[in-house]
Amino acid sequence: MTVSEIRVRPWDAQGPPDAEHMTTVLAEEGYESIHAFQDRPGSYYPDHEHPYIEVRWLVSGEVSFGVDGETYTLQPGDRLDMPANTVHDARIHPEKGATYICASK
Repeated sequence: MTVSEIRVRPWDAQGPPDAEHMTTVLAEEGYESIHAFQDRPGSYYPDHEHPYIEVRWLVSGEVSFGVDGETYTLQPGDRLDMPANTVHDARIHPEKGATYICASK
């Protein structure tokens, strides 16, 4: 896995980020196990990996993912796509927390 395989996409729909729209788009793309998740301000997840393609689509707040020395910070509406078995950590903004849609396939 290389950092170049990780993709961050900005919100491209009209209006503010919408969890229902995000869920619909992911289902249409063939993702399963789609669910909303909320993290408290300052939460931290140390290095870990998942055996499937992973999407995190931020509804509100701010979260940063660390991969191979690179940091990917998501703002509301940003979508992060990571290949299976990507070792990463996640840091939730210390004041904002984060609400996002999780999906895998």
